[in-house]
Amino acid sequence: MGDKDTELLSRVNGFVNSFEESMNNDINTSGAVAALMDFAKYVTSTVIYNTQHFSKNALTNALTAFSDLANILGILNRTRLPPSLISLIDTLIRIRAQLRAKKMFDIADEIRNELGRLGVVISDVGNKTYWYIDRDKLSQLG
Repeated sequence: MGDKDTELLSRVNGFVNSFEESMNNDINTSGAVAALMDFAKYVTSTVIYNTQHFSKNALTNALTAFSDLANILGILNRTRLPPSLISLIDTLIRIRAQLRAKKMFDIADEIRNELGRLGVVISDVGNKTYWYIDRDKLSQLG
């Protein structure tokens, strides 16, 4: 584990402790939300554009901690997907990136649109692609 990982996990532990202290203080939800917002600000200002500096394990731990805290407040209800489906989505996104690099935008857009129709929202930030599940759209498919 590198210095950046150690710093990230230390900060995550601080946010978790602040959240837990607030909740243990007569269920101080405003304090808990403030801790969660501080956590989100830290991730968006320090981590999200520098993911290459952190190990996959450290990033996974941070995301899991954030999701767990948000779930306690009912703010973020993460849809759990089978690992094989996550792998398939990641593969399609890698193929889409290769198509975009070859300027085959029609096919890349078709992949994006089809995934979107199925509830997988793709967001391109710089040269990175992120995705998440749109639970509303996913529930309409069922």
